[in-house]
Amino acid sequence: MRSAFLCIAFMFFSYTTACAFNDPVDTVGPLTLRIENIPPVERLNTPFEVSVTLLNSGRDEISGSVRIGVIDEWRVIGQDKLPFRIPPQSAESLAFKLTAGSGTHAALYPVHAYAEFGRPPRRAHAVAIVQVLPSAVAPKPPAAPTTRIILKPQPGQQLPLEVPRFWQPFLTVDGGNPLPLPPGFSGSEAATGAMATSREADRGGVLPAIAVHPPWRTGWGTIWLDYNVLLPLTKPILLSFSNAIRDNTASEPPSDGVQFRVYVIHSGSPPRLLFDRFTDSKRWQSAEVDLSEYAGKKITLRLWAGPGPRNDTTCDEGYWGKPTLIVGPQKPAETEASLRRRESLALERARSARLGKKAPFSWLLRGIGETCGAALIPGPNGITDSVIAFSGAAGNLVLKGVNVQIDGLALGAERSALVVHSRRSEWQNGKAVFLYRLDSNGLPCTAKAVVYSQGGALRIQFSMPNVRRNARGNPRFTLLSIGPANRRAVRVYAGFGNVVSEPQPFDLWAGGFTLSTRHVGADYDSGLSLVQASDVFPDVFRVRPQERLYALVTHHDATLSLIPSSHGAFAAARTYREHVAKFRPAPGVAVLSGKMCLDQWGGDYLQAAADIRRAAAYGIRDAVFVKHVWQRWGYDYRLPDIFPPEGGLERFLQMVRACKQTGILFVPHDNYIDFYPDATGFSYKHILFNEDGTPQLAWYNEWRRAQSYRWSPLAFKPFLLRNMRLLRRYVAPDGIFVDVFSAIAPMDFYDRSGRFYPKTVTLSKWGECFDLFRAGFGPRSVTISEAGCDGLIGHLDGGESDHGSAFGTFAGWNVRGADAERVPWHDMASHGSFILFAGGLGDRYRSGLPSDEHGYGSDDYLTTTVLGGRNPMCDGPFNRRAVMTYWLLHDVCANLARQPMLAHRFVGGDIHRQEVRFGGNGLVVANRGSTDWMVQGKVLPPFGFIAKCGSARAEITRRNGVITAYSESPNGIFVDARTPFNPIIGRGPITPAKVELIPREPGRFSLRITWTVHAPIPADYQPYLHFSDLTQPGEGIVFQGLLSFDGEWRSPGTHSSTADLILPPEIQDGRFAVRFGLWNPKTGGRMVPRGRVDEGGRALGGYLIVRNRTCSYQEEPLPENPRVNYKKTMVTFGTISTNGAFRITGTGRSKLLMPLPESDEFRVRIKLPKGSNKLTVTALAENWRAVGQLPVSIKAGTAEFSVPAGTFACRLLFGKG
Repeated sequence: MRSAFLCIAFMFFSYTTACAFNDPVDTVGPLTLRIENIPPVERLNTPFEVSVTLLNSGRDEISGSVRIGVIDEWRVIGQDKLPFRIPPQSAESLAFKLTAGSGTHAALYPVHAYAEFGRPPRRAHAVAIVQVLPSAVAPKPPAAPTTRIILKPQPGQQLPLEVPRFWQPFLTVDGGNPLPLPPGFSGSEAATGAMATSREADRGGVLPAIAVHPPWRTGWGTIWLDYNVLLPLTKPILLSFSNAIRDNTASEPPSDGVQFRVYVIHSGSPPRLLFDRFTDSKRWQSAEVDLSEYAGKKITLRLWAGPGPRNDTTCDEGYWGKPTLIVGPQKPAETEASLRRRESLALERARSARLGKKAPFSWLLRGIGETCGAALIPGPNGITDSVIAFSGAAGNLVLKGVNVQIDGLALGAERSALVVHSRRSEWQNGKAVFLYRLDSNGLPCTAKAVVYSQGGALRIQFSMPNVRRNARGNPRFTLLSIGPANRRAVRVYAGFGNVVSEPQPFDLWAGGFTLSTRHVGADYDSGLSLVQASDVFPDVFRVRPQERLYALVTHHDATLSLIPSSHGAFAAARTYREHVAKFRPAPGVAVLSGKMCLDQWGGDYLQAAADIRRAAAYGIRDAVFVKHVWQRWGYDYRLPDIFPPEGGLERFLQMVRACKQTGILFVPHDNYIDFYPDATGFSYKHILFNEDGTPQLAWYNEWRRAQSYRWSPLAFKPFLLRNMRLLRRYVAPDGIFVDVFSAIAPMDFYDRSGRFYPKTVTLSKWGECFDLFRAGFGPRSVTISEAGCDGLIGHLDGGESDHGSAFGTFAGWNVRGADAERVPWHDMASHGSFILFAGGLGDRYRSGLPSDEHGYGSDDYLTTTVLGGRNPMCDGPFNRRAVMTYWLLHDVCANLARQPMLAHRFVGGDIHRQEVRFGGNGLVVANRGSTDWMVQGKVLPPFGFIAKCGSARAEITRRNGVITAYSESPNGIFVDARTPFNPIIGRGPITPAKVELIPREPGRFSLRITWTVHAPIPADYQPYLHFSDLTQPGEGIVFQGLLSFDGEWRSPGTHSSTADLILPPEIQDGRFAVRFGLWNPKTGGRMVPRGRVDEGGRALGGYLIVRNRTCSYQEEPLPENPRVNYKKTMVTFGTISTNGAFRITGTGRSKLLMPLPESDEFRVRIKLPKGSNKLTVTALAENWRAVGQLPVSIKAGTAEFSVPAGTFACRLLFGKG
């Protein structure tokens, strides 16, 4: 019995589910409940067995019942609840039968087991995740028609054929029978690899195209697309297209070519071959096929592709480029001369409008401090090929048309599947009105565009009056944007703030890390600038310099705003803010204004509580503490089940109490974007769906290997209210951080039935999320989210900016241009109505660059903060850089936050030298260039700045040749001579003291490391030793060693460890970095030692040099950071000289001097105030008790003293002796 019990117990605790997630096991008291492994579901409506095992580890018999729970179309066959009775030290298994019914998705499904036993009842709950294979679910894409559309081109029309819903693909394999794919199928067929999809292709010019690939996985084959077409009784009728194949990569064999054919089938006759071409050309080869003989007839037009005579499908991706049915005589295109006349007329009218002359289709735009003229000359197709001109004092600009698509089909284009019955252009009461009566895929509608002026903006409002949209949301606008310009943009702006000079082509897609704003800007080489904005959150900022296209792209019933300025894009952005956007702040903005964000991911609750109090002791009180990683199941898992906190409610509340006591706001992390299938209440009724009818995936928790699904914006409210009430009752936070909502673009979505909802609904429901928390927590509660898309302004109070760089890859834009720089672009529109926290998360801000130079607390990060007058931010709640950031920036940023941003300019046209003016005489001048810059008699080093507003000022300047920091306000003075310090906070109680290499015979050596242990080391930690190639990505570990200590080493003292190593045979001559430390094998986490470490927290231990298998050692070179005062040079700050970093507060003869934490010993010289000839300096401990007086020398009215390392504070008392 004993051995059997142990065997069962071993099976219980060694089980791992196929889909990962948490193991489907729960232990309550003596009972362990487990769901045994459930294989993937291969067929629907087919019963399968589920086994539940119960283990009694106690000394008494257990009796109770187990109930099985499933969701949606899943059912329990027979009884869903069975009794059990288990003797002590025994186990029992129960069998249930389940079935996955029709309507089940190819997705993950939960199976719940609920056990109840004992008196009073005790309950255990296990959840297993079961995968339903795609092969079990018949593909039924809701977006595709069940039968092929009959195309009915009209005389004079050019009908594009690259539209997927127009076609039905067929394929053959090894010459077998044709296999039909669903009408409208687009993509790759899983079994054969056959492909048909619509996309642009560049084969010596970019064309819209159909990309095809014959079947290849299960044998050679062919693929064709059939179109049902009813041709009108007109001539000529031509099929026009081009063919080419793709490039092969260096690692691929080349294609021998693709065969392209055109067939026509009429009245049941066999397919008639009208065109045949076998080609391996990588450049477009054009062709035309005459279909005139089929005028007035219904035909099947077939575009066929195959591997050629050898049936070799290698790399056989081919293209039908710009396939078009040209039906009947075509209207002559507008001549270039006519277009030029319209452009000249538009410019003439724009200039006249600027001078106050009135004329139809022209407007006077009254911006802030300037006027511009605008005019529009309609084209043959109304607004779509119109000419829009702007004239300002600095220059002119002409835009060529407006791109409009309805249901993916171009309006007014030369090639379009839209049937336009009539179009009308009118001038009505100062507005240009364009009306189109048309059919889109058989759905009638009226498309309307109204152009009018509003202050300094020209606005274009799109609508479909009285439209009756179907369940799929059609008809609707699917693309709206301006056309190309007549001038080149020398600079473009977007997002939180990057300017790119001479940009190369790019698409900046909407999202919190990229296009986070509804406005973009461009400075044109004519001298005029233009801001584009959309009231519906945009899709992409498309930049194509070779086409002079710089367009903000959106869709739905949107209004585009065009704001010209002769004073630059920032001036236009201010006009946008005040004349168009008119953002209204959410109620919590006033509460958050000026507060510093202390952001913490993970960490012990009790340590955090202690650190909150330490931060307050250093004066950090006007702050908000955002606590991530606390939820019941750990970070971002089994959401939305967040309560009670992981690690215990009482420990968690220690942080809350510390915040209440210090006045720091407490804001915990939450999430309503990721719904995990093992969470309470999961159902696909609560998930949003893709256009093809599949549930949309959300975040993949890689550590747990758990996949979540994306919440439907219509569904999360009840779960949010549940969590809000729990937090309010047990925690009473000061606000909430809701993840993701302002970090991703709002999306269109479908519900489970296939009904379409626009992105405006998504934004509305996400905004309601923050309103609900504010209503639940109280009117002074605050709301914060990730990043900070401006689409939630008015609901959301602030965002953790995550302001990546333009050229950066990680959290950056990853675009290219001649030059780029961060600028306060978001701020010019949102400052005062939305809180941006500095540059956001330090690791995201630095965009892959070294953290000490570009992350939290770096001059780069600090400069971006003041440029926007943003709230400061740092990791927290307590460390040296957090205190430094607060002392340097808080007061001046708090003043800037309460003043409007008025103007921004590049000094001397240099994008790295910036000046921002605020109300209240606020001014920020920042040097983000690579050389020093003299401003107002001060030297600004790279990432230096001067910021002042009201009675507060701050600066990073070069003094006595040393880069320094300084701030002053009525609250005190902060000076920082930037000397080295000894990092202890957040480090383990261990310091590497010495590294020695002992060579042996060739290929062998020993490495001895001496450590100083300051406090007992927990037993879970073990040493590690890496030898890394730092030229490789990541940590570059080439090989490792095993360190062994000489005796007991975990207690305080000096200890030695040795690794005896043999070089791996593959190691070549080279230089390998020695990196080491302690790690916890159970968690994978590292204990960061004191002293110098790398980005991963590994101690810097010098270098192993290998030459002909002989090993030698090179010490770690001293750091060479030009921003550090290694020589500890004394620096003068007015009446104070020092080589330390401290803040002085207080008035009169008694003042408090507080060094930055972790400071080494430093000296202070201070001029005695008038009437004083004596200074007493008393060192204080963190409990504010005196620990002794420090020696002071006085000479020529100046007092000098030294502050020992680790001193908390000093009381300075000036007097007469």
